[in-house]
Amino acid sequence: MDSTTDDKTFLRGISRTDSAGMTEFLTIFPGYYISRTTHIHVTVQTNVTGKDTSYSDSGVQHLGQLFFDKDPINSVYQLAPYKTHLSTLNRTTNSEDSLYSSANGDGYSAVVSVSKLGDSLADGLVGYITIGVNRSATPAETTGGSVNVVGALPTVTPTPGARAAAYALDASEGYFEKKR
Repeated sequence: MDSTTDDKTFLRGISRTDSAGMTEFLTIFPGYYISRTTHIHVTVQTNVTGKDTSYSDSGVQHLGQLFFDKDPINSVYQLAPYKTHLSTLNRTTNSEDSLYSSANGDGYSAVVSVSKLGDSLADGLVGYITIGVNRSATPAETTGGSVNVVGALPTVTPTPGARAAAYALDASEGYFEKKR
């Protein structure tokens, strides 16, 4: 039996931002698969047209992954149905996942801040993360074979030359002065 979900549509979706570039979505805490730590795939796109369930004619500005600290992971995975999975498949930890290390290097953080909504996990969790995207940057291929904008939250470490170019572009647009 093939238990993969690659051709399924659950836990996949599109969330448009508001005029301030903010969005939120409701989901469950993700599971994991062998050789990867717990993560959520994310794509940031500009100029999206179409219905809320599909997109076309958009430009990919960031393709990456969001991660979680070990404490919320360990707490959630003690609950059903996650704890059943732990006994059948060894979990890769954050420190064992090379993409986790790459995404969280050089001053960047791809870790979602997670808090309980009440006194217990049964009350739910809320997570927050900020992803900065330079909409005028040209997408650049990374060694991971994915597309990433120079100057955005990387899924792999960009070369020093690419980092310098991204910094110069952000500085010329006044990004650092605006965000202080």
